[in-house]
Amino acid sequence: MDTLIFFNKRQAGDLLATDDLSLDQELPSSIDYRWNQYGIGLDWDKLDSPVSPRRGSRFQGTFSLGNKRILQNTGLPEELYSGLEESSAQYQGWFSGEKHVFIKSSWGMWIRGVGGFLQNQNLFLNELYRLGGLKSIRGFNEKNFFAKNFGYLNLEQRLFFDQNSFLIVFADLGIVENPYNSPKIDRPFSFGTGINLDTDGGLFSFVLAIGKSSASISFSYSRIHFGYLARF
Repeated sequence: MDTLIFFNKRQAGDLLATDDLSLDQELPSSIDYRWNQYGIGLDWDKLDSPVSPRRGSRFQGTFSLGNKRILQNTGLPEELYSGLEESSAQYQGWFSGEKHVFIKSSWGMWIRGVGGFLQNQNLFLNELYRLGGLKSIRGFNEKNFFAKNFGYLNLEQRLFFDQNSFLIVFADLGIVENPYNSPKIDRPFSFGTGINLDTDGGLFSFVLAIGKSSASISFSYSRIHFGYLARF
């Protein structure tokens, strides 16, 4: 199935408290803003199953452009906003491509590459992409990484023992740019194993992963991910 999408999206961010920020000499990493964007998307789907595919490819991508408006927070000194452009154009793009290869009746492979970018002269932490967890880079907490630009690759071997049930061995490799980190470029990677189990109510996922980012690889940094896809 091939789908072309046109969309309008409104994104907003607000500081919940400013008591600890009122004496700062510069703007905080997060800020109040409103971003109205208009975009186009494509979904090219040639998978043999929407739930547990064994063969086929899928490509998804979006691009959006809009005007971002920075709001002055009354809890912060007004002079901190001096020289900051209140309204400016901002754009972003995201894509995902995956391939399923069915080698034998009980052996398959899954490969996926995902990337994205966000561009504006004044970007703040609460606008950035969030990555990490079962659906992106395993071995890290959910939404662990903030990213202006990113790319990651999922490599997975699957050993099927039922139509929709299989054991997995995987590795995830990524590159993440966060202008608020030092260093700005991080290269997380992880590896691990898990199981996808087809039950009467849906699909259950259990993954044990070990990830490395700024910390060294160690079993003390391992993560267990659970997922459940209900079927009605």
